[in-house]
Amino acid sequence: MKIISSKQIEGVDSKVIDFDLTDNRHLLEPCDLAIFGPAQVIQMFPKQMYSLKKYNVGSLLIFSPWEGGFNTSPNLSQRTLQENLEIPVSVASQNELDSQFNDDVYYIHSCWLKPEMSWWPSQNYINFKNLKINKDPQFLFNFIIGTPRKYKIVLYNELIKSKLLDSNCLWINTDRRRIGHTTVKKNQLRGIIPYKNLNINDINSIPEELYDADKLCSLNEEQKIKTLNTLFCIINSKFSLVIESEMETKTNRYTEKTLKPISAGQPFIVSGNYQTLKLLKKDGFRTFHPYINENYDEEENPRKRISMIVDEIQRLKSLTKEDWGALNANIHDILEHNKKHLLNLKEKYFETLNNILV
Repeated sequence: MKIISSKQIEGVDSKVIDFDLTDNRHLLEPCDLAIFGPAQVIQMFPKQMYSLKKYNVGSLLIFSPWEGGFNTSPNLSQRTLQENLEIPVSVASQNELDSQFNDDVYYIHSCWLKPEMSWWPSQNYINFKNLKINKDPQFLFNFIIGTPRKYKIVLYNELIKSKLLDSNCLWINTDRRRIGHTTVKKNQLRGIIPYKNLNINDINSIPEELYDADKLCSLNEEQKIKTLNTLFCIINSKFSLVIESEMETKTNRYTEKTLKPISAGQPFIVSGNYQTLKLLKKDGFRTFHPYINENYDEEENPRKRISMIVDEIQRLKSLTKEDWGALNANIHDILEHNKKHLLNLKEKYFETLNNILV
């Protein structure tokens, strides 16, 4: 299979191209598939997109990894592209609901191809296959906030009210510069979310085999701190409270945020979209019910879902050391399965691509 894309695709004969197709002479050889995002298609249409036909591209796949699914513009539909380019045009989305409601949309996840993307943007600095949780984590859970969207702040406030963001929890904000620059109003915050700077003892406690020290030194100081913060939080917590990008019913997608604890062999609770856990199981992962109460995944109302999540964290906080030992013994096989399955999902990615080309 030969592919051209705006990104390198490992495992196939692929080429990275820029958006100026008019001067890509390497495309003179026949190519099976071109993969671009909706925004790139809009940018390239119509003049440059016609070059796909000129350069013997067999099919076009428009892939949207974002929560909105496939959305170009009213005047640029899948049918319009297909009629103008005279080649098959397919659509894929990281929102699996798109494929449920439209038989013409394929479901595909970018992290299937490259699971180390779960540690984006520092995936090349983490020794992915060496990740593991400390044998006796000193903290109950980690809570990592990126862009402070509405329901992230709702959850944050509920955790504060329930006194769960205390010394039992490791919590950081990895996107502090965006606070005050989003649709979330400042008065929705109960104070600025702290950004924990690791001290030298924290840094020295991270096993060297978990990251590439030489590569990490090439990052600027803020990127380095962010990467080490996240790594320190994951490996020193009993479980992850995953804060996904949105809490909606129109999408069930998960992102690299959910795959971080999976890659590290750590149990998790997902504060995310309606039936995110159901999608994870559909994709071949296993979750933790009945050892962790996951009824929140079936609650459509985001605020009620958050309340159910907070209640379960309170229950987990009450467990004794012996209780945690029993819980970890019960979920050991689940964690091992998920970590192995994540590394094998590349086959699922290429199987989907082959289905598109048939």
